[in-house]
Amino acid sequence: MDNTNVIEAIRSGSKEAIQKVYTENAKDVYEFTNSLIQDSSRAREVTRITFVNLFKKINAGETPDDLRMAAMKQAYEEAQPLAIMEAQAFATV
Repeated sequence: MDNTNVIEAIRSGSKEAIQKVYTENAKDVYEFTNSLIQDSSRAREVTRITFVNLFKKINAGETPDDLRMAAMKQAYEEAQPLAIMEAQAFATV
């Protein structure tokens, strides 16, 4: 299934398409977010939020050219504020 078909399937409510995107990308998203925030529990939560928000954006009409890159970009948007907070907390210790 190509990117366009996957996006259309997600918009149609296909649980299989959602699961496919999640399964193919969740490990990389988790590892990336964990490297930013250095907290495995929070990284799991950010990973979950990343995909929820990615699917919301797709359902709202966004059509990413590359779903993996869209997931990584979304993960950065979710994790970056947490990483800054962690860095600031560390700097004040």
